This record gives sequence, C-alpha cells and structure tokens, in this order.
Amino acid sequence: MRTARLCKLLITNDRYTYDDMYAKLDLFLMLNRITEEEYVELTGLLVGTETSKGSIVDDVG
Repeated sequence: MRTARLCKLLITNDRYTYDDMYAKLDLFLMLNRITEEEYVELTGLLVGTETSKGSIVDDVG
C-alpha cells in the first residue's frame, strides 16, 4: 500500500517527530489505509529509530 511505503520512507530518513508519526499511524490503521501487519512493522521502526537517536535513555547504575 502506498501509505505504508511513504511512512516507511519518512521514518527511515528521520523525517518525523515520534508523537506525530505515532498518531498518524494510529489514524491510518483506523481508516484502513495501512494493514495491521504494516502498522506493527512501522511502529517497530519508530521505536528502533528513537532508541538509536538516544531519546530513550536507560540509566541503570
């Protein structure tokens, strides 16, 4: 589906804010613009990208 491909492109190129993209993906899923499988894949990329940016810090010590 075109919507999922465009979202993936934005996510992989870091052209989004986390909260905004998460809200958009929720909306796209509700409107059947993306499938549940695509939603899981794309939200997984969001988490991976946020972690790699250092936005989520695990301060154990």
